[in-house]
Amino acid sequence: MKYLFFIFFLINVSSFGQSKSETESWIIDKYLSYKLDNWAHKNNILKIENGYLVLIKSYGWYEKILIKDIAQVKVSYFKVEDREGYTINVYCKNNGKCIQEGENNSDKNTTSKNLNNFMTIYVKVSFGQDDLPLRMEKALIYLVKLYGGDAKKYKEAF
Repeated sequence: MKYLFFIFFLINVSSFGQSKSETESWIIDKYLSYKLDNWAHKNNILKIENGYLVLIKSYGWYEKILIKDIAQVKVSYFKVEDREGYTINVYCKNNGKCIQEGENNSDKNTTSKNLNNFMTIYVKVSFGQDDLPLRMEKALIYLVKLYGGDAKKYKEAF
């Protein structure tokens, strides 16, 4: 009986969620697999470094947010003229302006200003398959918790 309890205990202890690095890798992998391949987005780079979610844009600009400062996450479908896909939006705590933006110079962020209260990442319409929008929301919310923050799914007032 003691052995049965011990085996049951080991199974339960080892069934916790993904690690921080596994969650980070999954988020980046899904972005790379589904990022928009149009002229404005095909050379964008999404990375996680030093506790920041960083989006380096094709045209030499970057945006980054301290992961623990993400308060809300929203993934939604969009269609504008000849483009369609999904947006992954992350929002700052208390609607504050915590998104650092600046010119990207040789992978070194040369200037930095807090100009916005949200950051948008674009992915292809095929991202809507396999329940990826919901899974990405959950993964980002979980990552924020792993970094000590408290994010929720974005909810509009009305």
